[in-house]
Amino acid sequence: MRERLVEIKLPWLAPDEPVVEVIRWLVEVGQTIDIDQDLLVLEVDGEEFILPSPIDGIITELCVEPGEYLSEGQVVAVVKLT
Repeated sequence: MRERLVEIKLPWLAPDEPVVEVIRWLVEVGQTIDIDQDLLVLEVDGEEFILPSPIDGIITELCVEPGEYLSEGQVVAVVKLT
């Protein structure tokens, strides 16, 4: 059976902010995650926003680092479906 990898992308968050800042990760590579589990803390329009997981799986890659700026549709993590 082939391993299925899924990219988690940054959703649209705020109409007045084309980019958001990565504050910190709440998970690490190799960790099993559940749908709606908190993954990443972002700063959006001066406020902290916690990005939840849209899927269940195992984190295989974290694609951004704290201090980086992201825009809608950018890949933040890769997850192996379980």
